[in-house]
Amino acid sequence: MKVLLFERPATRLSACVLALASLAWAQNHDPVPTRIKVESYGGASGTPEPGPEFQIRLDANPSGESMIRVSGGWQGELAGLFIGLHPSLISLPFNAVLLVDPVVSLFVSFDRDGNFNVPLNLASRELIRPALYFQGFHHMIPGAGKPDIIVFQFTEGMKLIAAEGNVQPPTQYVGPPLTATLIASTNAEDQTSFEVLNRIEVPTTHWDLRLESVNNLNGVTRVYLTLEAPGPNDPALPVVETKRVLADLGFSAGDKVEIHIQQVTRGVPSIPAFHLAAMIETDF
Repeated sequence: MKVLLFERPATRLSACVLALASLAWAQNHDPVPTRIKVESYGGASGTPEPGPEFQIRLDANPSGESMIRVSGGWQGELAGLFIGLHPSLISLPFNAVLLVDPVVSLFVSFDRDGNFNVPLNLASRELIRPALYFQGFHHMIPGAGKPDIIVFQFTEGMKLIAAEGNVQPPTQYVGPPLTATLIASTNAEDQTSFEVLNRIEVPTTHWDLRLESVNNLNGVTRVYLTLEAPGPNDPALPVVETKRVLADLGFSAGDKVEIHIQQVTRGVPSIPAFHLAAMIETDF
């Protein structure tokens, strides 16, 4: 089978094709389809009393798909995730409390790191609803190489709200499509931290997306990214890939978060120029 590579003779043609594709992307793509709020409620319960390592959280996971993660379980033992549309408060045996009125219940085994991961596409508009509720579960009975105690534990509850993305201002970025998802997470101390998961779908291999800086000025948080295209000598294959970068904004984000992107080509000198690609309102 013959594999077609992008080589130097085709560089100029490829650049023209990419420019035309970029115009189509800019016209058809919504860079902010959703905004995400996450907050914990209740507390972990059960026997033995759960430690801080047994928890449920949303992992934006810039190296792959985002996920709901239940962590702190025993490798190979029963792991559960309860998903519902309403919270609950139901006392169970072993001093456990069910904090979700489950619509869906998933059961597998904890992996070798003691985790149970369920992928979740945070940019999907199908998530948009008043709220979703999650709670993790861990069950183990005594056996060879295990503690001589029955484990029957539930994590704290986790509430997730996916809201519509806001209207976008005029933007200057023209390139492979960006999807930016704001994640506002409120902890048990009622502190809210902010992250932005940036995903760009690129048309070939050998692209790179990296975070340059984050700054706050006059109520606006600006995130600066560099998108680097393959160089003329890079053997780029025509395979669509998604590049991801997670920007941690800490506990202080402005009323608006702007994503600015500069596009460069590997090995080709250029003048730095960042262009507005998306704007996210943090009050929702």
